Amino acid sequence: MLRRSVCLGCAGHLAQGSSRRAFSTVGRPDPVSNIRIVRYDCDPRQPLSKSRLEARRLQATKEWHRYWTRHNTTYESALQELKDKYEPGSIPSDELSDFYKRQLEQSLPAHKAFNRWWLRENFSMLFESVRIRLGLTRLSRQEPGFFGDGER
Repeated sequence: MLRRSVCLGCAGHLAQGSSRRAFSTVGRPDPVSNIRIVRYDCDPRQPLSKSRLEARRLQATKEWHRYWTRHNTTYESALQELKDKYEPGSIPSDELSDFYKRQLEQSLPAHKAFNRWWLRENFSMLFESVRIRLGLTRLSRQEPGFFGDGER
């Protein structure tokens, strides 16, 4: 049995000196956010710049999960309120259509802000990966986590 240790929130890495390769794993979808959580493996001998990049990737994934958990919880509670007004299976189609339209209109600003943040974060990490690959290891990006909702 190989000994594993935790590194920057990663799933872990194989003990130094091992010839076996470690793998990232993808979990089952979260019941609320519907996001599959990825546990990343990393090399303990990697440069600090790459460790920081992996920490940013992990933080971005956590922010993504947090956003969709909050969004889906809000949506499900509003849908449950609508269902409580009617008998099971008897919601009029026009009422359901209006509900979906209102939900889309209400969540549009948050979705736009989230998509801007997510694109900015992804491209920032992509460019940072290219810099690391080319040997230009300057990390200039601020801490991830803000996508327009005022929370971190």
